[in-house]
Amino acid sequence: MRDNLYKRIILLATPLALQSMVSFSVGLADNLMVGSLGELALSGVYVANQIQNMLHMLVAGIEASMLVLATQYWGKRDIKNTKAIIGISLKFSLAVSMAIFLATLLYPEQILRLFTNEQDVITEGMKYLSIIRFTYILFCVNQVMISAMRCVEQVRIGLVVSITTFVVNVSLN
Repeated sequence: MRDNLYKRIILLATPLALQSMVSFSVGLADNLMVGSLGELALSGVYVANQIQNMLHMLVAGIEASMLVLATQYWGKRDIKNTKAIIGISLKFSLAVSMAIFLATLLYPEQILRLFTNEQDVITEGMKYLSIIRFTYILFCVNQVMISAMRCVEQVRIGLVVSITTFVVNVSLN
């Protein structure tokens, strides 16, 4: 009994740990690439990424709530309510990502000023923000769907998506 539990934990935890490492590597690759452009560019990207970090925290909260609720329904094999919880989470994450997208589209300089007053850094940050804001919606959908896969014990899909993201990101960098 206990051996089966350990085996199951390892089968679920290993892809999750690898996915976290791959996700960290994406950020590291971005920092290395931007770092080669100079301190000002790196500072601008850092400031603009604070918005992404806030979005990530908000979506992580939505994901955590979804995981708690949906896995309970999944454990009971109540597929209807599992899907309902995932759908609600997806709607919330879409609303959050759309709000942040629109805010950064309409008020980019004002939002970046929340993090710094240095005009040169804001100017560089706006260049990066003008590109990265278009990924917010895709990021949220991706995160919630990977989390949904975790709810139904399909953790390898998230690992494959993370590895693919890493390869595409590094290739495009």
